[in-house]
Amino acid sequence: MTQETTTKPSILILCYQFPPVNGTGARRPYYLARQLMDEGHRVSVLTTAIPEAQPWLPDVEGIAIHRTPITYVQRDTNVLQRALAKAHHAYRGRVGHGVMRVAADLLLPEGHIDRWDILPEEVEQHLGRHDIVLATCPQWYPFRLAARLAKRWNAMFVADYRDPWNVIIPTLHLRGFTKYGKGLPAMLRNAKMRWAERRWPGSAFAVTAISGPLLENAIKATEVQRSMVVHGGFDPALRPIPFKPNDRFTLVYTGRVYPQQDWDIVLHTIAGMHQADPLLKEKLRIALYGAVSNDETLLARIAAVSDRTGVIELLPRLGRADTMHAQQTADALLHISPDHHKGGMPVKFLEYLGAGRPILLLIKENDLESDVLMRTRTGVIVRDAEALQRLLSERLAVWHAGEQWHIDPERAQLETFNYAYQMRLLTTKLWEWYAEFTDPPIA
Repeated sequence: MTQETTTKPSILILCYQFPPVNGTGARRPYYLARQLMDEGHRVSVLTTAIPEAQPWLPDVEGIAIHRTPITYVQRDTNVLQRALAKAHHAYRGRVGHGVMRVAADLLLPEGHIDRWDILPEEVEQHLGRHDIVLATCPQWYPFRLAARLAKRWNAMFVADYRDPWNVIIPTLHLRGFTKYGKGLPAMLRNAKMRWAERRWPGSAFAVTAISGPLLENAIKATEVQRSMVVHGGFDPALRPIPFKPNDRFTLVYTGRVYPQQDWDIVLHTIAGMHQADPLLKEKLRIALYGAVSNDETLLARIAAVSDRTGVIELLPRLGRADTMHAQQTADALLHISPDHHKGGMPVKFLEYLGAGRPILLLIKENDLESDVLMRTRTGVIVRDAEALQRLLSERLAVWHAGEQWHIDPERAQLETFNYAYQMRLLTTKLWEWYAEFTDPPIA
C-alpha cells in the first residue's frame, strides 16, 4: 500500500481518450473517474493529447489529468528498436515493406505505430503514486504501462477490456488485433502477442470486460480469475428529444460497415421495393453516416444500390454531437449484428438505446444484442429480407398516415445501460478487490 489504511485509496486511470475529446472512448473512463471523485477518492488520469473540434465539457474539477502525445518512436525502447521504428515509419507503403513490418511487430512493443512516449518515473512526477492503477483498451500499450506502474508502486492493477486483445474464442470478434493471416510470420506474431497479453494484463489483480463472452476470452488469455462484467452504455444525461416528422421515413445507421454484417438483406430489400415502386426515394431514406470499411467491394455494392434507387445515402462522418442529433431525429435506427459474431456488446448499439428512437435490429440468431433489445423493449428484430420488406412497408404506411413509430421502453431495464449505473457497480467491486489486495487471506 502507498497510503495509510485510514484514507481512501487513490486511483490512476490510463485511457486513450478523455474529455474534452468527444469520442465514445472518452465516456467509460470519464464516468468512472466522476464516480470515484463523488465517492471521495483522489483520481488521476493519463490520456492522449488529441485536438477536438466538438469538445465535450463535463465536470472534471478535482481530477488530475496529464495528456501525452503519441509517437512512433518511444524512449522505453533500445537504440536498435528505435532505428527499426524510424525505418518502419519511413518506408511504409513502399515495395518490400512487408518484411520490415513483420520485424517491427516481432521486435517492437505492441501498438508500436502510435504509442505514448512516457516513462513510469515521468508519470509519477506528473501525477504522483497511486494505490490502484486501472487501464482500459482498445489500445494495448496502457496495459503495459499500467503493469509497470503497479509493480513500481506495489499497487493493485485492473485491466479493463472493451475489445479482445488475442481472440481465444474464435466467434467473439469481427477482426482481432492479432489476426495476421497464415504462414510462419503470422504464427510468430500471434505467439508474440499471446506472450505480451499474458505478461502485461496477465499480471493484473483483476480483469473486467464489457460482456460475459469477452470476459471469458480475457480470463482464458490472461489466466486472471478475479473478474467482472461492466457493460458500456449511453450518457446518463441523454434523454429523447421531442419528435418532429421527417419529410421521408428516415432510417439512420452511424459508423463503420463490416463485411461480416449481412448488408445483402438491406440491399436486396431496397432494390426489390424500388423495382415495385420507382418513387420509393420520395418516401424512404436510409442515411449511413461515416460508412467506411476495409472491404471496398462491400462499399461498392452499397454505392451501386444507392445510385440506382436514391434511397440509401452515403454521408460523411459526423462529430459526436451531430451524430447524437442524427440518431435522436431519425424515425428509427438500423443496427446489423455481424454473422458468426457472438458475445459482443457494441457501444454504438448501447448508445442507440439512449437515443429514444426505435431500433431495427437485423440479426439471424438471438444473442446479447437481441436479449437487451427484448428486455428494454426498445425496438424490433428482423431476421431476413422478407421480414425487412414487410416491416418497412408497414412502417411507411404508418408514416404516410402522419403517425410516429412509438416505443414504450422498460425504463428500469433501460437505465441499467447508462454509464453512471455501470460505474457504480464497478467501484463497489473495486473496493472488494482492494480489501483482498491489501489484506490477502492467510494460506
